[in-house]
Amino acid sequence: MRSIYLATVLLIIGFILGWMSRSYDIDRALREALEDDVLSVEANSRKQESSEPLHYGDQKNADERSNAGQNKESTDNPFISQSTPANADSSGNDISQASDEALTKEQDAVSLFKSYLQQKAFEQAVDLYRELDLAGETTVAELRALIITKLNGYLEVNDGDAFTELANSFLSVYYNDIDVLLLLADFNQRMNYFIEALNVYQMANEYAYSSINSQKVREATNLFLGKVDTFYSNQQSWYMLRQIYERAELVGMLTPEQRIRLAQLYAVTGDTYSAQSTLQDMISRGQAVTKARSMLQSMDEGSPQTSPVSYDGNVALKQYGNQFAAMLALPDQYNQVNLLLDTGASLTTLSSMAFNQLSDHSQYTRLGSRMFHTANGVAMGSVYRFKQVRLGSFVLQDVDIAVLDFSITGDVQGLLGMNILGQFKFHINQKTSQLELSILQ
Repeated sequence: MRSIYLATVLLIIGFILGWMSRSYDIDRALREALEDDVLSVEANSRKQESSEPLHYGDQKNADERSNAGQNKESTDNPFISQSTPANADSSGNDISQASDEALTKEQDAVSLFKSYLQQKAFEQAVDLYRELDLAGETTVAELRALIITKLNGYLEVNDGDAFTELANSFLSVYYNDIDVLLLLADFNQRMNYFIEALNVYQMANEYAYSSINSQKVREATNLFLGKVDTFYSNQQSWYMLRQIYERAELVGMLTPEQRIRLAQLYAVTGDTYSAQSTLQDMISRGQAVTKARSMLQSMDEGSPQTSPVSYDGNVALKQYGNQFAAMLALPDQYNQVNLLLDTGASLTTLSSMAFNQLSDHSQYTRLGSRMFHTANGVAMGSVYRFKQVRLGSFVLQDVDIAVLDFSITGDVQGLLGMNILGQFKFHINQKTSQLELSILQ
């Protein structure tokens, strides 16, 4: 019995000890789990702190530490300012520095442009101008003013080649620039290429879209006609003056007073029918009616008296559709060219091919480059002065002829312009295919 009791006690004691041992293991596992959770929470906390923005106090401290490092670098770098610019933007960029860089860039562009103009590298200058214009740079206004000044300077010193090259380079891109076109017209007037000048005024008038430019072109055209009228009136070259007014009438550029003048020129040159037709048209349009009626009445009464037209010689013509061509000798029959009659051309013109085929190169000298109004627009060519040319039996001295790079179909080699035709009183007799001529005194 006693042994049974002892065994029971020992069993109870073993059970208690086993339970206590298990409790210890559980407590240890719980402690380890808790420690792992704490470590995980601390790690997540540190991670969150690194990703979240700092509070003002913390940010300020961080900035101070960062600025301290930057200030040390600034002290070591002589190209970095030692003080923060007062006008820095939110990104820390110096606004004044950016503005200075832009200003320096504009100044460099202007300097380069001036250098191109000085070297007469006009194509490069216009290319730079166009590049800045397309980029919307404000400097183009200053560059354009430099071009206008340069063109005026070339006009004043009679540098025709430089003027022509610069004007041609600019107008090849900005063909509708009114101020440059008016300078080109002025240049042609100074060279006594009056019809060519009138052609340029016509072109400017077509591009004068604004009222200001339209008024500018009208004033320039009226001033031009006044100067040309004085020039030919002093020489009593009524037929040449009539040609100018006729051309201006054809493109609708005459004022009522100028149309009266055209009627007078018709009458003086013996074309009574055209004079009367012009005056009657003016009356029907209500233009200067009183003057037109007075002049028409005086003509009906036989004033002014005109003598029959007579001619001193003639030249055989070859017909091409509704146009006629005549042979011009430069200066003899061995160097003849076939030219279409063109009263709208200031200068007699040869194609480059025809000019290169001339056998006697001692009979002319080059005067320089010029710009001309052609059917395809404005073109640049060279002008040569021939010592002598022959039209039929008439010999003309010191005649200017332009050479252009163009081609005309058939055997036509150029245009017979008004610098030759204008020296004659002429009439195209279509029945006999003759150009009837009388030299003007």
